[in-house]
Amino acid sequence: MKKKTPKRAQKNANWSFPHFIGNEQVCQYLQNVQQSGSLHHAYLFTGPAQVGKTTLAQIFAHHILNDMEATLPWPIVSSTELSSHTDFVGFSAAEFSGVEDVRKIVQAAQQSPLRAKHRVVLMSDIDALSESAMNALLKAFEDAPPKTLFLCTSSHPQLLLSTLRSRCQQIPLQGSKDAQLEEHLLEHFSEKKRTRDIVALAEGRPGLLTDWVNDSEALDAAEQLLENIRQLRTQSLHEKHQFVTTLFKGVKEFSEKQEIAARFLHYLVLDEKNRLFQKDQTGQKLQAHRVKHVRKALQGQKLLRQNTQAALLLEDLLLTYV
Repeated sequence: MKKKTPKRAQKNANWSFPHFIGNEQVCQYLQNVQQSGSLHHAYLFTGPAQVGKTTLAQIFAHHILNDMEATLPWPIVSSTELSSHTDFVGFSAAEFSGVEDVRKIVQAAQQSPLRAKHRVVLMSDIDALSESAMNALLKAFEDAPPKTLFLCTSSHPQLLLSTLRSRCQQIPLQGSKDAQLEEHLLEHFSEKKRTRDIVALAEGRPGLLTDWVNDSEALDAAEQLLENIRQLRTQSLHEKHQFVTTLFKGVKEFSEKQEIAARFLHYLVLDEKNRLFQKDQTGQKLQAHRVKHVRKALQGQKLLRQNTQAALLLEDLLLTYV
């Protein structure tokens, strides 16, 4: 397929949203908790990848450590600023998932705070922990001093031990509203329609949009996938099969294949919904087969969550895709 060359975002490797966007009710709740001093010993921030879980946890940690009463919306806190605080401990379970790694964090959590009222331990992606590491973390929750606060994040809380989830106050995050995101992205993308399309592709995830602003190649790849999906309508069955083969070429991890297929299905559903109310040259709405495509793609998303083989699922879907 011919490669599309879209207009690129302005180069800015350090761009980010000026403040936390969306989930206003969650932010208000955390602000009330922090100001009242009625803190739970452990919080679990959940939601889709790059929706802002770690960002919000960092902001919350910053306010607790510095005893701040900042007004909403909350400004973004840099990781460097947070990690320099003597009473902060942070790590990503995606990088350190073993039980010994967790025990080191637990040891650090046992220390009394030096400057702040609490010692804050931030652990992101805890669904990547091994079962033994989760059990070690559970024991840490049980044995931690009263002045130690755990902030954890997870994109897949269903993978956590039920006992671990039950020990945490869960903070569920949802995608941000498109209009809120568009407002800040218009300064980087000259075309309003393209900005709207890019925001729709991100599905309410500010972290993904930040990556795209700072990495035009990643954005190009996302837009190219959408363009390829549109071109598939006129391709032969052989060409569709070749597309699926190329899509998964070199990908060995099952989870990565599922992620690629999920992104493909999301873009397909997005494009089909946009076409539902378009009219052909005679003025007739092209609805019936579009509705079938959307329904089949949504069913595919459901099957994917049940660990259906990604490549087989897409090949079956594309047999009738026109």
